[in-house]
Amino acid sequence: MSNQLLDMIQPANLGLGNSQYWERIIKLDEIKLLLDDNNDKKIMEGLKLLLAAMSKGTNVQVLFPQVAKLVARQNPEIKKMVYIYLGQYAELEQTAALLAINILKKDLSHTNQLVRAHALRTISSLRVRIIIQLVVVAVVGGTKDTSPYVRKTAAHGILKVYSMDTSHKDVLVEGIERLLADKETSVLGSAVAAFNEVCPDRFDLIHKHFRKFCETLVDTEEWGQVHILNMLTRYARTQFVDPEKEVEKEENGEEEEEEDDFMAGFDDLGGFTVEPDHRILLESCIPLLKSRNPSVVMAVAQLYQYCAPRTERHKVAKALVRCMRDSREAGYLILTYINSMVQKDPSLFQPWIADFFVTNADPTFSRTLKLSILTSLANDSNIDRVLREFKFYATQDDKEFVASTIQSIGKCAMRLPEVIERCMSHLMQLLSSKNEIVVAESIVVMKQLLQMPREEEVSYDDVIKQMTRLITKVTNAKARASIIWVVGEYVDTISEYAPDILRQLAKNFPTETDAAKIQILNLAAKLMFTNPEQSALIAQYIFHMAKFDLNYDIRDKARLMRFMLFPDPNAEPRLLSEKARSLLLTQKPSPMLANQDEDALLSRYMVGTLSHVVKHVVPGYNPLPDWTDEPTDPELRKPPARVMSPSAIGSNEFSGGGYGRAPGRMVGFGSGSPMAGYGPGGFTGGAPGGGYGPSGGRGDDLESFYDEEYDEEYDEEYDEEYDEEYGEYEEEYGEEEYGEEEYEEEYGEEEYGEEEYGEYDEEYEEEYGEEEADDGWN
Repeated sequence: MSNQLLDMIQPANLGLGNSQYWERIIKLDEIKLLLDDNNDKKIMEGLKLLLAAMSKGTNVQVLFPQVAKLVARQNPEIKKMVYIYLGQYAELEQTAALLAINILKKDLSHTNQLVRAHALRTISSLRVRIIIQLVVVAVVGGTKDTSPYVRKTAAHGILKVYSMDTSHKDVLVEGIERLLADKETSVLGSAVAAFNEVCPDRFDLIHKHFRKFCETLVDTEEWGQVHILNMLTRYARTQFVDPEKEVEKEENGEEEEEEDDFMAGFDDLGGFTVEPDHRILLESCIPLLKSRNPSVVMAVAQLYQYCAPRTERHKVAKALVRCMRDSREAGYLILTYINSMVQKDPSLFQPWIADFFVTNADPTFSRTLKLSILTSLANDSNIDRVLREFKFYATQDDKEFVASTIQSIGKCAMRLPEVIERCMSHLMQLLSSKNEIVVAESIVVMKQLLQMPREEEVSYDDVIKQMTRLITKVTNAKARASIIWVVGEYVDTISEYAPDILRQLAKNFPTETDAAKIQILNLAAKLMFTNPEQSALIAQYIFHMAKFDLNYDIRDKARLMRFMLFPDPNAEPRLLSEKARSLLLTQKPSPMLANQDEDALLSRYMVGTLSHVVKHVVPGYNPLPDWTDEPTDPELRKPPARVMSPSAIGSNEFSGGGYGRAPGRMVGFGSGSPMAGYGPGGFTGGAPGGGYGPSGGRGDDLESFYDEEYDEEYDEEYDEEYDEEYGEYEEEYGEEEYGEEEYEEEYGEEEYGEEEYGEYDEEYEEEYGEEEADDGWN
């Protein structure tokens, strides 16, 4: 029966990328039959169905024993899918996962670098504390592998081990130090990511590799560039002095020491000094502004924001505007960053103000940020253009966007007092709109602008009268409260019909909103001082109704007003009643600009981080360090000297990477020791430490694979090959270099042409003298 079911599955009809894996109903019994088969094709088909079920959220934990035994299969494709499954469910099936440890350990010394990398990735993903020691040994050993791909996987494994157990930090830091010295750019990004997580303050590990990071930054992968830039930002803040710190000039008349020409070349024209290594860092980041990855551009902008002189921060503006047009999510993050930047220096993005105009395709969250940016970029030269845009936005259907637009007009006026009249004129035009929201928000903003200080000759009597005429039409609670406040604040301007307005408000006092009731009480109290004849009875009526209001704030305020305005004639005079007029009829302070305190957020949270976006500290946030007062010695950042290999004296072979050749013998191919040897990928120039890989038959044990010394067997083998291939040349030409004897017989021991050129020396001495003759030929 089971054989018939297997035949019905027909795995050949399903390709690797076939959508039927996700469209069909997957049964666990069907997968189990496929996994128990001995045919690799059927096993692969079962694993594909298994991974498809996992991706759809199906719990396939019951199949762990069937999958765990497949780890011994030699097919690399099967191993990859088995490793994915083990990494997902090993923590839940810890006992069964231990059965696969020996095979995983054996795969760590496999001849195929992909198999080694997958095995290392899987064993570091097993969150089983019982085997943590073995995982640490495997990860640290992976940092010594001859394959860059395996070393990169080891860097990722360091992060996993550290997140599970921090007690092995010292061992992991040693592995990170080894990876930071790697010459492969594919490894450096992952190594720095591990550095940022495990030991972000150990900048002593960075000193000697600083210039290497700057030089190879453009060649590193994109996400590796992000990690390196974040690290270099913190490094620059702790190792260099603030470039905006003015250079103190000596005023005592003493001669200043002559500066090094190299240092003088990095002095900024703005009166700030940038150290040479600091300048190298800033210049190496400029090509990354053309990256297609918005995260890279954001990281460069972050570095310039916190580490560059303010005269150079404009270099990142154009790149940020370009990336702003990327996806909606990336655009939102970049707009958040730009919004923080323009609060501090609006001139950076003023040339690109048109790029921040709102379009119909912009989502709501991006529109709000663009309005804030436009408000900050507005100045006396472009305010008319900005106001025209805002006036068009006010005609849109989105109510929240319309309200934000009108509030932005008020913010422009508060930022630029010289344009208050133009903003007020635009708001007056909006009062005639048929949209109640537009009218209500315009009234609220106009009320705020009326509180702004202005010149004595400027009068807004017409504005005040126009607003009071709308009191019977406006139903918005906030707008009605604003109108009533304006009537009470400028009661002298409209003293003729202010009592009649109070009378109309008294009729509907019980049905008014709480905000409007508060302002009605204030208006009644002010009219008691300016026009008590017409307002006294109405005020008493309002205070009496407020006495029974449901809101206790209104009841308390009404009780206080009655005590001040209608004291007991038989009681002694109270100080509060005497000072009532100065309490109510006093000049109000100007409103504060509600900009969400972006400038404070810019200094509180590091831009480009999640904490900056959500405006609170999130787990994993690392604050930006302060500038150091004393810079570190530049000698610490000199790269280590390249030591010549003893076997390469007189040849082109040096220690480190590259291909070198001593006479008659191939050595030094790879990034390890210059000693010759066999590695997992063939002839590689020796594994680190002088060992050789499994293809030489020495990789059964993990520690021996990384730690055993060079085998003399291969040394003898190369000597035999050398004798066979180059021995005949020694017999023919002798031990001396070919052609040396013939050269001496033909030209003599002296250098050819010496006698001929000696004649010119004598003529030169007679004409110019002996000293000039020597200088002339030298």
